[in-house]
Amino acid sequence: MKKNILLILSLAVNCICSAQTPTWSKDIAPIIYATCTKCHRTGGIAPFTLQSYNDAYNNRYGIQSNTASGYMPPWSPDSHYTSLANERILTDVQKKAISDWVTSGAPSGDLTKAPPAPTYSGIGEIATPDLVLTIPPYNVNTSTDLYRCFAIPSNLLNDQFVTDIEVIPGNRRVVHHVLAYQDTTQKLLQNNGKDGQPGYTNFGGTGSNQSKLIFGWVPGQGKMSFPKGLGVKLKKNAVVVLQVHYPGGTNNQTDSTRIVFKYAAAGTSSTLRELSTDPILNHYTNINTPLSVPANTKKSFVESQFIPVDVTGLSVAPHMHLVGRNFKVYALLPSGDTMRLINVPNWDFHWQGSYQFKNAIKIPAGTTLRAEATYDNTTNNPANPNSPPKNVTLGENTTDEMMLVYFQYMLYKPGDENIVIDSARFTPTTDIATREKLPLLCYPNPARAAFNLQFNVAATDYFNVDIFNLQGDLVRLIKKNERFEVGAHNIEISTSDLPSGTYWVRVASDGAYGLEKLIRVE
Repeated sequence: MKKNILLILSLAVNCICSAQTPTWSKDIAPIIYATCTKCHRTGGIAPFTLQSYNDAYNNRYGIQSNTASGYMPPWSPDSHYTSLANERILTDVQKKAISDWVTSGAPSGDLTKAPPAPTYSGIGEIATPDLVLTIPPYNVNTSTDLYRCFAIPSNLLNDQFVTDIEVIPGNRRVVHHVLAYQDTTQKLLQNNGKDGQPGYTNFGGTGSNQSKLIFGWVPGQGKMSFPKGLGVKLKKNAVVVLQVHYPGGTNNQTDSTRIVFKYAAAGTSSTLRELSTDPILNHYTNINTPLSVPANTKKSFVESQFIPVDVTGLSVAPHMHLVGRNFKVYALLPSGDTMRLINVPNWDFHWQGSYQFKNAIKIPAGTTLRAEATYDNTTNNPANPNSPPKNVTLGENTTDEMMLVYFQYMLYKPGDENIVIDSARFTPTTDIATREKLPLLCYPNPARAAFNLQFNVAATDYFNVDIFNLQGDLVRLIKKNERFEVGAHNIEISTSDLPSGTYWVRVASDGAYGLEKLIRVE
């Protein structure tokens, strides 16, 4: 009898362990295909593919260590400082699943039930573009990082509002990132081919102060579609300049990258709102002291800009070079509160980009935009281009430095806060095990034109307050990264523009999480 009991217990333990062991087919493939395969694929910039179970199994230990450390997938901004659109971040639950899978021998599970691997045609996501501009075939041979600009005439007879933009690398093995500018001077066309090769070499920009940044591409990125009713104006006769970054150590590789544009539907241009992209914070007009970092020193700088009118912000893009170590951008609001925009605590020049907010944000008149950056010109900085260190000053070369913050923005109109950029799905099963439960009270509930949201904060923190429908779509961002002090809080929220139905009301910070259903009735 005793042996039978032990046998039953042993079988039960084995079943429990088996049930808890992640498998490729059920648990790991969905994570890898969603977050890794865009780069780790045939023809991709990553050094190996992750398009099958065998690919993952052969690289399992590297996957385990790099995902556990956060090195992969690459994402420089600190998600605890502020949450941005389309973050390439694995949750703690996903990291644990990968680690447990590897530790358990990386079992395949039933491969017939595994999701199909993503397919990539190289054609692009914009099926019917209105304008396609392609760089001439360029043979890449470089021992150091190369920033090659290609000036391409658009031949536009009239201004065009662009609603979708996509960069399609001609050779994903060697195209590290692409910055797209437009320039109306025509002068940059004269730079093409001066050294006998297509395009011209220029680091940090196009070489023209008249050029305006319109788009940035990094590996794994698809098309950029602007929210409904918004667009970027491509100017008549504009020259589009693609600055392509080719990494050092590239030899005998040919690239023919292209950029494609989709215009606004005919007859709608008069109703579209124009987006602008400018380095509102920069090392020329609003830095506290000239940008210069002596050898063997660390030095910090501050940039500030007063905003006299209400503005709607859609994205932020900090930019510095190799000596840069960290970069923080925030807004000091007229109310005295701080709006956190982005923090890059460990700057990686090779993985910089333009980062969209999950929802458009209002930057009210009277706000001061502010950036803080630190530069490390010592031997402790592994990215330092000089050994031994040399004095570094402002300039366009790789070994010089910059401090720029590009913003994509427009003049504010009431309701802009409800413009959704990242429509990532939400479910009430979101992992909240490590966060303190935050009881919420919605009253009246059901609600008609408005309701009051009441909750009590045990520890001062920055919170998001938002509303989702039952399908998981964000329908209202009430507060974004707003500081709530310890104590009771009451927020009156209008629901007059919400259709009748059931919704999730959520209050969340890094340390606390509250969720409550709300019924909206007429």
